[in-house]
Amino acid sequence: MWSSDSLRNLILTLYMIFMPIEVWSASAIEITFGENNQVQGDHVLLGNVASIFTKSKTDFQALSKLEIAEFPQDQSSISMPSNYLRTRIAESIHLNAEDITIHGAEMLQFTKLVKAAPEPAKTENSILAEIKRMAIDGKHISDGVELIIEPRGGFEKIQNFSLSDYSLEAVMEKQLWRGDMNFRLKAKTENAETSPWFAVSLRWYADAWTPSREIPFMAELRADNFVKARTDITALDGVVLAANEESLAKQIKGMRAKRTIRSSITLTSVMLDHRPDGMVGQALKIIFVGESGLRVTTDGALIENATIGTMIKARLRKTKKIVVGTLVSPNTMEVQL
Repeated sequence: MWSSDSLRNLILTLYMIFMPIEVWSASAIEITFGENNQVQGDHVLLGNVASIFTKSKTDFQALSKLEIAEFPQDQSSISMPSNYLRTRIAESIHLNAEDITIHGAEMLQFTKLVKAAPEPAKTENSILAEIKRMAIDGKHISDGVELIIEPRGGFEKIQNFSLSDYSLEAVMEKQLWRGDMNFRLKAKTENAETSPWFAVSLRWYADAWTPSREIPFMAELRADNFVKARTDITALDGVVLAANEESLAKQIKGMRAKRTIRSSITLTSVMLDHRPDGMVGQALKIIFVGESGLRVTTDGALIENATIGTMIKARLRKTKKIVVGTLVSPNTMEVQL
């Protein structure tokens, strides 16, 4: 007859022999990957992409937090051989690779989920579109200008308002529609709530001219001094010169630089000055004209910049006397006696 102790020992022996090793071995670990291993963020943690089976709670916690890869800055997908990963996991918990089983493809693929930029709220989109329509229909922007409108602040307070019940109202009707502006939604019906003020930025973009090199003060301007570029002209003073070569040549004909124009600066009308017909120190013929029509000619020099048809001052070369007369050509002035 079997004693109770002998029977218990026999059953335990048979159980240990025929029981699968992964059930009784604390070192047996199984890692299962799916077909699509998608990750949020730059770091791939084993617990986020795989199912982990182990009888050891310590091993489970360590493997769940194990970082198995990191996405390079310019990549959203990486590949890793499963054999390499098995060795990497074994080393992290000080086991042999043979004690670890990985279920999945031989070459594991991990993909980073790129979080899409949130779309503006429907109310915000409709308001920005309405502001743009008002700017164009009201002729508040110059010809050739592309208008880009950006929200600045306060839109979170008007998400429950609808343009079907409200109309847009600018803080100042005669304000230049350029740069920062404030608006509010005015109710179309009586006793309805008026929205708080909210701010937008109206950016003006246009094809404009910038110098290909620095242009010195008072230098004569030529069309081949400039190159065309798409430019933010929102904060520029003066009129931006039309961005076609024929028009540019006409606009700067007879012009000089009113100040030094750096190569990074957009050309505008405030930077231009009419080139004088006569320059300070320029030699010229001075003709004295008497009442009888007698004309006497001598030499002199301008002491100020001058334009044909205007009264100017010149100094006689011999006597150094200053006379006043009219510039009749770039090199001639007349003095009436």
